[in-house]
Amino acid sequence: VAALEPYRAANELAEEALYTWRHVSPHGRPVEASNGIAILPDQGIDRPCEVDDLLVCAGGNPTEFDDPATLAWLRAQAARGIRIGGVSGGPEILARAGLLSDHRCTAHWEYIPAMRERFPDLMLTQSLYEIDRDRCTCSGGTAALDMAVALIEAEYGRPLAHAVSEWFLHTRPRAADEPQRMSLRERYEVGHPGLLQVLAAMEE
Repeated sequence: VAALEPYRAANELAEEALYTWRHVSPHGRPVEASNGIAILPDQGIDRPCEVDDLLVCAGGNPTEFDDPATLAWLRAQAARGIRIGGVSGGPEILARAGLLSDHRCTAHWEYIPAMRERFPDLMLTQSLYEIDRDRCTCSGGTAALDMAVALIEAEYGRPLAHAVSEWFLHTRPRAADEPQRMSLRERYEVGHPGLLQVLAAMEE
């Protein structure tokens, strides 16, 4: 939802249909999101998706998703010149499809350690989002809103992007390379310099 709503706001604020969107599921049937809400797809993967950008959204445990037909379909869409992106666990699926090679990418911090083990050659960062040529990935949550605003700005300029941010009471659009997590001081509510150093070393 955070990846989609900025485009709706852009349409409202511009008073014209700058963006339209479609939902796709592997089988063309409704898909239950991790919050239990059913997403009604417009199509399955039996045909191409006529879009400029295609975002793969995945919550829960994306490593459990195993559908070679979907991976092949994603590769086919990328070959048509569509910009491909991933949200939260979506980059894990894009990596398995071989679509993140030679591109900076990111994912939710929970998925990054396993992705580093599984795909050691990925240029994987811990940024909020990464936009690298025809690939865009984000760590999920409100970072999806930040990435969408950045994409809107690239296409329609800063005034509209800022208006979209304010629409969502998002008064400071975050830069791509800002951290995903709170600082160790905030997260553990400790201030001792030595202990912070130990926590940083353990986390690394």
